[in-house]
Amino acid sequence: MEPYEQEQWNQLDRRLAEAEKKLLATANLVKGGIPMVVSQQMRIDALIDSDARLYLQMQQLIESQQRTDQELAESRKRTDEIFMRLAESQKRTDESFARLAISQQQTDEKLAASQRRTDEAFARLAESQQRTDEKLTRLADTVQKFVDSLKSPGNGAH
Repeated sequence: MEPYEQEQWNQLDRRLAEAEKKLLATANLVKGGIPMVVSQQMRIDALIDSDARLYLQMQQLIESQQRTDQELAESRKRTDEIFMRLAESQKRTDESFARLAISQQQTDEKLAASQRRTDEAFARLAESQQRTDEKLTRLADTVQKFVDSLKSPGNGAH
């Protein structure tokens, strides 16, 4: 063989040896990497499953929150209606108390006027009683004098 051909064959051998090394390295990587890839794929699958469950739970939470918000809005509406009725009732009660206070004031005024009239009547009655007592006392004195005069010796009494 000619030196040029020989050199060509040598270069080819070197390249083949180099390719064989690379091929063995790649085979080793593949041999060691496949379990790693499988393990990584299992992890990825687990993450995908976990993500799907999380998404489902989030959807359920969102639906639950929407129901809760709706129930809260309805409850708030009912509470507002109750407060409105309570405010109306309180207003009616306040009006009733105001009317009652006016009525009480009028009753107090009428009672005071009646008490004044009663006091005046009792004062007149007391004065009249005093005059009656004085007259009765004078009558009793007159009767006593008359009885005493009948008992005296010059009146024909025994």
